[in-house]
Amino acid sequence: MIHSINRDQVKRLAGLQGTPHVTLFLPASPDSALASDGNIGLSQLIEKSHQQLAQFWMSATDAHDFLRPLCDLQEDPTFREAQSGGVAIYLSGDTFEVVPGYDQPDSRAVVAGTFCLRPMLLAENQFADFYLLTISKQQLAFYRATLSEITQIHTAGLPVNFEAALRTVVGEPMLVHTGMEALQRSPEAAFDELEDQVDPLAPAFIEYIQQVDEAVCAYLHDRSGFLILAGSEADTALYREHSVCSQRVGKVMTGNIDQYSPEKLLREALPLAVDQLQLQRDSDAREFRERKRPVTLDAREILCAAQVGRIDTLFFDRDATLYGSFHRERNVLQESGQPPQGRPSEECRDLIESAMVQTIIHGGRIHAAPASDMPVRAKMAATLKY
Repeated sequence: MIHSINRDQVKRLAGLQGTPHVTLFLPASPDSALASDGNIGLSQLIEKSHQQLAQFWMSATDAHDFLRPLCDLQEDPTFREAQSGGVAIYLSGDTFEVVPGYDQPDSRAVVAGTFCLRPMLLAENQFADFYLLTISKQQLAFYRATLSEITQIHTAGLPVNFEAALRTVVGEPMLVHTGMEALQRSPEAAFDELEDQVDPLAPAFIEYIQQVDEAVCAYLHDRSGFLILAGSEADTALYREHSVCSQRVGKVMTGNIDQYSPEKLLREALPLAVDQLQLQRDSDAREFRERKRPVTLDAREILCAAQVGRIDTLFFDRDATLYGSFHRERNVLQESGQPPQGRPSEECRDLIESAMVQTIIHGGRIHAAPASDMPVRAKMAATLKY
């Protein structure tokens, strides 16, 4: 079971094409005790999927075998618990995933050459990356996070923590004469004595902060997302004074950060991150309206830009539909008045979903909005990177 859907999972699920792909959406049960009601809903969706598979894709017997994992799922207590909160189920010849978090009110069964992802991509800021830097004299850690996940970054070229860096300075053996013998003091003992004398404003710590900031700036240079700083009041104040990172937000997290697990760090950062993400959304809408960078409302241009990673920010009307086919090599978009019918070799797609998925895969930001909250009256609106 996937606990939450992220960019990598979107890329993997979207990349599976050709063979029949069954996507089921089950809304949350009104009462988790009524698990049997969820099974009734699942049984109905399995039957609908069987009918469509037998009509267009394979024999009735093969369709029954294909759907067997879904039938077995009805007896799985883990699934019953997950289904109480709403789930999407993805089944193909080589994929079987249950993804919690479906928050729409209707049940759906979709059989097509690709998985249906759009209903699972509508949560605001679901794929918005941000970064956390924790700094103290004892520890240094750098994380990439979303509102639901946090992962430590080990490839940013950060220096070792300040304590280790300082130990290398005082690491030469120190000879202390007692009158009778020479005792060699360990680097640890030298540091412990020196630690009490280190002023937070000492040049060594300032130089260390500048090294950290330089590495963070280099890592974030071609990545979107803001940076939240965490540490003691003294350490974060000193870092802010000497930092040149343009992606660092003004507010900081303070406290005994060294004792936080990554999960607790994310929980504590969420209020600040949510506020900052709302500011980011407002800024994205304002930037589109001011048109200081290239923007477009043209669906064909948006689809082309999405496939090559040119979209920085995509706004889309969450209730709008745009069905058809798009051939990038010929730059041809053909609209259809009907949604995909789920037949083999069908070219008709949900083109808004296609733009969303490609924007997510290439690291862009997406904003689902009702028509009244769109920055302009259109089904889709994009700010381009170039």
